[in-house]
Amino acid sequence: TACDRALEKAKIAALTKVVGSQIQDFKSQECKNINDKRECSFFESTIAYMGEGFIRDFTFVENRGNDEIGDFCEVKLTANVSRPNGKPEPNFNLNAKIEPDNVFEDGSKDFLLMGNVSQKSYIHMFNWYPSEDNKNYLCMTEYPQQKYNKPVKKFIFPRQAEIILKFPKFLKQDSVAEYVLVIATKEKLNIPCIVDENTKLILIERKKLLEIINNLDRRTWTKHMLAYKIIR
Repeated sequence: TACDRALEKAKIAALTKVVGSQIQDFKSQECKNINDKRECSFFESTIAYMGEGFIRDFTFVENRGNDEIGDFCEVKLTANVSRPNGKPEPNFNLNAKIEPDNVFEDGSKDFLLMGNVSQKSYIHMFNWYPSEDNKNYLCMTEYPQQKYNKPVKKFIFPRQAEIILKFPKFLKQDSVAEYVLVIATKEKLNIPCIVDENTKLILIERKKLLEIINNLDRRTWTKHMLAYKIIR
């Protein structure tokens, strides 16, 4: 909703005041083919601040309304911000890309994510489908055939079988954006993903993953975000 997004933006603004100079810049070519630039930018900002500081507690006031553009929501936030658990290691870097491009047709089996990390690491990947489920991430590498049980320097997804990209049936627009978060950790990390009883998907709440990452020593992990589009 408009207020949910306004609250997230207010949290990011609060973090910026405390740790803004330390934030990794994700502004790249990831959003070039995404129609909804605001949504893509929102995801970029959310991932950029993951692990770079933590809002321990907060209070906020909402002001809802509408204008000629549509519904809007303003949020006034008061937050207690904690600094990150250490600083990123400069020589611990992660790079990833989607092949052959980041635009796919409905039903495509061509999706391939490739990446490398500067130090041997455990790889964790998460998919975010904001049009379908804004509160959870799909745990891509928690499926047995896709899991990385040993540290690696190079990785691909999918590791086995094919991934079929599907356009959400209930959407009326001609394209939809989806996002991938890749996290590399030096130590083995238990991600408490759970199987959704209705969809049978393996998921984790976005807030839960944020908690886990924020409690890690910042020198022991790194991250990368990707965006792609499916067209009807």
